[in-house]
Amino acid sequence: MRIALASLTVLITVLSPGLAQAESDWALSVYGGQWVGAANGDVMSLEFRDTYLAGLGVLYEFDQSPPHVRWELEGQILQHFGLQHHTEFTLDIAVRWVTYPWDKWIDTSAALGAGLSFATEEPELEKKENPDTGATKLLHYLVFELAFAPPGESHWSVVLRLHHRSGVWGLFDGVGSASNFLMFGLRYRF
Repeated sequence: MRIALASLTVLITVLSPGLAQAESDWALSVYGGQWVGAANGDVMSLEFRDTYLAGLGVLYEFDQSPPHVRWELEGQILQHFGLQHHTEFTLDIAVRWVTYPWDKWIDTSAALGAGLSFATEEPELEKKENPDTGATKLLHYLVFELAFAPPGESHWSVVLRLHHRSGVWGLFDGVGSASNFLMFGLRYRF
C-alpha cells in the first residue's frame, strides 16, 4: 500500500503543471463504498453485493471558468474487499459546477469525470457478473459526484459519488458490461 500511495503521489505531481498554485487548489478525500450493480453497462441498476472498497483520493483543481465551473484532476487508490480482493487505481479529469441557488444554506457542487481505472487483478465479481464479455484490468472510469459543505469558506465537505468501471461497449478488451459502486466520502480542501 505504501508503494501504491507513493506511486499516486508521483503521478499527480508529474501531471500537475503549476504546483506553486494557491492552497485551495488541492484536496484530499477518504472514500468508502459498496457494489451496487453491473448489468450490461446500466449505470442505474441497484443490486447490492457483499463487496466493498475504501481508499484515498488526491484532487487538484487546474482551471476555473468563473463563476460556475472548475476543472479538476483526481487520482485514487482503492482497496477492494469482500467478494473480491484487489487494489484499484483511477485517474480522471472532471468538470464541477459550483453555483446553486441554495448555496447560502448548504454549499453544493456536482461533478462529472472521466478517465481510466486499473485493477491489480481481474476483478472476480466483474468476471462472474459478465460471463459473456469477461473482465480486464484496465477499463474506462466515470464518476458522478455531489459534494455538500457548510456555507462559506469551509475546508470540509461530504461527498456522495457513483464509481463506474466500464468497457465502453467492448472498446476495452471486448468487455461490454460495467461495475458500479455507491461511495461516500469526506474531503478536505487545503
